[in-house]
Amino acid sequence: MIIGVYKHNLKTMREERKEALAKEAENQNVELIFFEPKDVDFDNKTVGGTVKENNFWKEKIFPFPEVLINDVPQKQENWPEEEWQLRKEIPVTSHLIEHKLNVYERIKRAGVYSDYLAPSEKVEDIASIYRYLNEYGKVVVKPLHGRRGMGVLCMEKKRNKYLLNKHTEKYKFNKKQFRQFVQKVVENDYMIQPYIECRTKEGNPYDFRVHVQRNGQGEWGITKIYPRIGAKESILSNISRGGTTYIIEEFLNYEFNNESEHIFNILCQLALDLADHVNNFYSFKLDELGIDLAIDNNKKICVHEVNAGPQTKYHEEERAVNIIAYAKYIAYQERERKIRPVLKLTYELGEKVELINRLLENKNLEETLKAVLAIAEGFKSIEKNIQPYILLENDLYTAKEAVKNNFAELVRVYEQNDKDNARQLIASQLIPNLNLLARELEKTFKQSDASINNNLPSEFDCGRDSNITKSEAVKV
Repeated sequence: MIIGVYKHNLKTMREERKEALAKEAENQNVELIFFEPKDVDFDNKTVGGTVKENNFWKEKIFPFPEVLINDVPQKQENWPEEEWQLRKEIPVTSHLIEHKLNVYERIKRAGVYSDYLAPSEKVEDIASIYRYLNEYGKVVVKPLHGRRGMGVLCMEKKRNKYLLNKHTEKYKFNKKQFRQFVQKVVENDYMIQPYIECRTKEGNPYDFRVHVQRNGQGEWGITKIYPRIGAKESILSNISRGGTTYIIEEFLNYEFNNESEHIFNILCQLALDLADHVNNFYSFKLDELGIDLAIDNNKKICVHEVNAGPQTKYHEEERAVNIIAYAKYIAYQERERKIRPVLKLTYELGEKVELINRLLENKNLEETLKAVLAIAEGFKSIEKNIQPYILLENDLYTAKEAVKNNFAELVRVYEQNDKDNARQLIASQLIPNLNLLARELEKTFKQSDASINNNLPSEFDCGRDSNITKSEAVKV
């Protein structure tokens, strides 16, 4: 199987991710080619790009992949023409969703998990910031399209002064200065929330990142769950902003003692259920999500954010296991969709070949010609649809070529009006080779049964079998 890793500019892909994907592709016995839009040849249905073989990167050309891992998908208005064409022919694994506030609004409207959400809204004007400050005293303002904690602000009103935290930087403004500052915020896309006090016993801000992915069966599973702990003087827990992390088991044991396993199961179950819930908002399947959860001082679980394309810098190898397995799953689904009608058509051709035999016996040349032409058209359709599954001279290729040669020979002897040789060719070669082709198609069709489940084990039992109810998970 050939899987493509498609990116507008491969130079922007981190080496750790590229290496992890290449290594896992070898483990799962697939060919993995990394390519850009300029590498696509639509006339010959091929892509050129880089592959890793024997620990060296090489330039190679392959037939179109069966599936594309479209790393960090872009908005449609940024798709080059090649991507529009590729998507018509090849399924992709990843899909872009809206910014975090829109996802928040969808969860809120659905109602099922609204109790987990802190009040949030888009900053439309200065009045909305003052309103939140008057109601909650301390608020967080963050970019709608922000990543990795960049641009996050914490604002607090104390008497006639306004305190502002930007990561570890602290400012104190009077009313006029603060108004001038927030005016710049209003001019950009920001959202506002109450500040949720979530700190460790040592006073550090923290939250939990749960990375969920679809596996080789297309089911959600936990790839990684870990605490993100910020510096005491910071408002952020993001690792990319100087935060640290610990093994989840050790962290929970220290912070929650004998409640640790129970809390771990709740966090995992909630993340899996949320992934299902959020995916129901869309017509396509999401492949991975980063779900940020927190436990406030009253031990209530809060959902901070649900992000597509989460940061995975420190666990690329674990991520790659499911990325490749899910890509194979998508490819097998597409293979089933395409091969099922081809298999049916192959059996129908066998019936038409037998019809030709009977027509030749009855010397009905006009009807025989119609049947031969119909078979020729049907075989062209088969040939076109099985092309993605033919690698070099494999068994499917050999069976296809045998049938193709038999048809060419049948047309030749028919044109010579040699009905005896035509009947002999049909009985001794064409029908057996059509049966062989059908068997090879069935083998290709059934390969999807070999797709694997690659859920990773974790320190505690955190699968869907955990006996945790949604209402129980609201407060621990």
